[in-house]
Amino acid sequence: MNFPIPPWLFFLQNNRRILLFFFCLALLFHFDKVLLGPYAPVRIHDSFDSEMIRYQSMARWIKEVGVFFWLPDLGGGQPAYAHQFGPTYLLVLLSTVFPPWVIYHGVVILLMTLAGYGMYLFLIRILKVPFNIAFSFGIFFAFTSQVSGHPLIHLVFTYVLPLIFVWLHDSTGDKIQKFDFISRAIGLVLLCWVSYPVLTTPIYPLFHLLLILSLTWPNLARMKQWMKQYLIFWTGYFFFILPTLYSILDYLKLSQRGSTAVATESPLVWTDLAQDFFTQTVQSIIIDTSASSFVFLLMLGSVALLRGDRKLWKTFLPLVALFLCAGFFNSKMHLILKGSPLGLLDVHQLSWVLPIMLILHSAQSAESFLTGEPKTRRGFYVLILLGSIVLLLRDYPSPLWKGLNVLLPAMVLLGSQALHSESFSPGRGKTNIVWPRPWMMAVLLMGVFLALKSIRLTDGGERTPYNRYFQSHPVLLNLARENGGASPFRAGFVGIPDAMAGNSGLETVGVRGPLFNGPYKEYFEKLVAPQLKDAQQTEEFFQYKYNLLLQQGPQSHPEHKFRREPKAGDWNISLLLAANVKYLVTDRVIQGMNKFSLAVTQDTGSEEIEAIAGAKSFWNLANKAVSFFDIFNAGPIGRRRRPEPLIIYELKNPLGRAYLASRLN
Repeated sequence: MNFPIPPWLFFLQNNRRILLFFFCLALLFHFDKVLLGPYAPVRIHDSFDSEMIRYQSMARWIKEVGVFFWLPDLGGGQPAYAHQFGPTYLLVLLSTVFPPWVIYHGVVILLMTLAGYGMYLFLIRILKVPFNIAFSFGIFFAFTSQVSGHPLIHLVFTYVLPLIFVWLHDSTGDKIQKFDFISRAIGLVLLCWVSYPVLTTPIYPLFHLLLILSLTWPNLARMKQWMKQYLIFWTGYFFFILPTLYSILDYLKLSQRGSTAVATESPLVWTDLAQDFFTQTVQSIIIDTSASSFVFLLMLGSVALLRGDRKLWKTFLPLVALFLCAGFFNSKMHLILKGSPLGLLDVHQLSWVLPIMLILHSAQSAESFLTGEPKTRRGFYVLILLGSIVLLLRDYPSPLWKGLNVLLPAMVLLGSQALHSESFSPGRGKTNIVWPRPWMMAVLLMGVFLALKSIRLTDGGERTPYNRYFQSHPVLLNLARENGGASPFRAGFVGIPDAMAGNSGLETVGVRGPLFNGPYKEYFEKLVAPQLKDAQQTEEFFQYKYNLLLQQGPQSHPEHKFRREPKAGDWNISLLLAANVKYLVTDRVIQGMNKFSLAVTQDTGSEEIEAIAGAKSFWNLANKAVSFFDIFNAGPIGRRRRPEPLIIYELKNPLGRAYLASRLN
């Protein structure tokens, strides 16, 4: 460490206590998950509607039949291993014991902990920045990882790559003790076990390699050592994920990504491609991505510091390379690679690693700013002023994000200065900085905390309490028990997540995910053809590769924002019945559907749910306590806290299915 830990931070004497600090910080930020349990908000989009429920479906089959290789529950079924994960995935195995909300809450808190702790270790051990800056930016990254970019629990390496880098290449020079070596090895295995192979490769190995080349040059001996560790780790990871990769590649030609339905192609115009590349790179990647990580001003101001601090180039050059690559693959320019192996991969996801690189460069810039010559700071201030004007003129991000882009970096810089002080007290300290009074600092910190939490609950996608859709509708469990008989059937969900079916153990005609059967999608297009009004909508249906929904376009909104009014004419009823759909489940009346139905049932759901293993426990009492406040009972918040009201149509004469073999006991 360049600077000792200030005496007033005596409780952070070792890394274990610092890890405990980041864990407590994560618990504090996600206090709603701790206090409300199954009544806390969760992210539906790209989490519960596609991932968490697949864990639950696989866990249910593991408990019922043991080893299995076909998952029939979603979108007509598919091979169990032809996905981002298979039945042996760690979170699937944990789902045999814990309900989805426990898995989700636990992983969210764990990833925030490891993000902050890993960034702190990377900065202090790899980049050799002082403790005050490493600790401040560790806290900064812990918070920003929860709101910037794509705060999804299955993007594991977006949170933990700094920690993995330290575990592999720790450059302290000390010989690693046997216990530390074993604990690191176990940690690496567990983190690899919860990662998604396709989302991890090739983006994170390439980013890892870029960091090694940048940080070791021109020290060839260190580069050689780190490259050996790099090759051992990623070769081991490749063999670890080989069964999943083989299953995906084997299934790819049959999937919707290998579908014969092709879009109308337009000739490539190079001037248009170049213009779009420039626009996407500057506006969407450099400005918007940096602003969403709250470091746009720091990143821009660092340009003025490059001349006086050569060390900054080690993080600035890879940052520029990532900006250009992300701009290329997120613009129309990537069309020149269509048909190549790179064209089949979602390489536009390269932007996922930008928040890590931005924080690394910003931390080094902060060190240069705080320790550099006063004359180098003038250019820094000028660029920050220009950057502030750019942010004000941009429509994105929102005013709250713009304000935090100014406030958060300032707080981190001042916090770093405070941590550098041997003593810290209100008033003028040894650093000649006039610190605010304690109550003013408390109000400011609370305001920033609530602002970040509100972003997590809105832009971060955690808008809906878990109990609204899951574990609050016993009627769906009763339908699932009926499905266990001799004549299996499927359910269709209209305007609400198909995940409700998977959570209850029902098979569903729809699906959301990156990979499913291609011919089934072509069949599904004919099923929903009445909703596809023209050739453009049909083309868009095939171009978007991530879901099959009975209600095309926007789904039902709790406040009726989209005014969706489904009707029987939205589907080819004959094909719906031929798909073995016995029940349609929706939250809106389907006009004209009664004549196709044997019965119509309404269900308002249960206000109280079984939290864990049949126990109505602390969280039910906590949810009742929250209900004492009127603000949580009325308006949009109140509606989202109540179970989703359901209307269930039992259809006439669905085409039956049968098991080809009896179930084994």
